[in-house]
Amino acid sequence: MDRDPPTDPEARTLGPAPATPEAALTRLVEALAAGDRRRPDHGIDAVYELASDALRSRVGGPDDLRRVLDNSLNRVWLGHRGVEVIGLEARGGAARAEVEVTAADGERARFTVALVRPRHGQRAGHWLLSGLAREGVDL
Repeated sequence: MDRDPPTDPEARTLGPAPATPEAALTRLVEALAAGDRRRPDHGIDAVYELASDALRSRVGGPDDLRRVLDNSLNRVWLGHRGVEVIGLEARGGAARAEVEVTAADGERARFTVALVRPRHGQRAGHWLLSGLAREGVDL
């Protein structure tokens, strides 16, 4: 019998955490292209795996993140057709990428993706998602 993997984010791993902001952005883009599938290696569960501790504390669990991403501002990410990286700048332990997302239905939207590289803790040194903001909306 085929079973879904556990939904507890601590009970699974996606392999090595991203060591560069580019790798973190690529993993985020690929995860969101899968839409809202409940598997640990893609979809919103994979995005939650990439979320920084601070983002997790603001958003809550994977189901809460699912609600955040499935709103009118962010829905273009779920099952998107493509993402163009307009620019990515990293300084120290923080990075920001400007991207344009093309939704499955052809809608386009620009976003700022904020990444952070913690210096302490279990995920120290790995690039993690710290925020996502649609153009014209505060991060």
